[in-house]
Amino acid sequence: MAWLQELCKKIVEKNNLKASNISQFDRINLLYNEKIIKESVKQCLHSIRKIRNSYIHVNDGELYENRQFLIDQAVNIIITFKEVLKNTLQVSPIDYSKAFHNLISNKKMNFIDFKYRYRNILKEQNIDLQLGVTSTPRVVTSLFTAMELDIDTDDFKEITLLDLKLQVMIVIDLTIPQVENIKRLKLEVKNGILATIVSNISSIGQTEEWLLLDNTTFIEGKSTYRYIR
Repeated sequence: MAWLQELCKKIVEKNNLKASNISQFDRINLLYNEKIIKESVKQCLHSIRKIRNSYIHVNDGELYENRQFLIDQAVNIIITFKEVLKNTLQVSPIDYSKAFHNLISNKKMNFIDFKYRYRNILKEQNIDLQLGVTSTPRVVTSLFTAMELDIDTDDFKEITLLDLKLQVMIVIDLTIPQVENIKRLKLEVKNGILATIVSNISSIGQTEEWLLLDNTTFIEGKSTYRYIR
């Protein structure tokens, strides 16, 4: 894991510690003793270092004897390294409302990318979209506010709804008849919508494309809503 050693070396150089010919073990401890990293970061770095050392002299046959253990170790390394980066890099606080707006405004992103990024944004706000794997579609009936309409593009037709109860944004794929009905009713952004939406559940417990059922009621005029950010 040369990337981890390089990170530690860069931190050493940045702080002018002049300790180029030392082991990763000593480098980590040096950063901690100089109060450059916290105890939690030191423990994370040593944890990754120990996992790496345990595989140095393992042959290929032994390495793949327990694939699930290997996968678990890899996931552990990724999670631990993310914690290291979070605590060592100076990252500005994320404006999640802006991040979500940029996400839904990206017309070039495919649905798979959107799904995972949307899930990650919500999880950072303690909203977990992970569901149990099931063949039963997810059906939600609620009062929504129309936040964005994309019905004039050639590539897709969709509407972004804000669930007023759950305070969650949902992008809905529209059929051509639904688009024609929206245009006929002159639906505008911030109009209220009483609707039932449905989505299949993927093999990883994620909802797929959300669809609007036809028993939808569009409420005339602007709806009064409060989006808690």
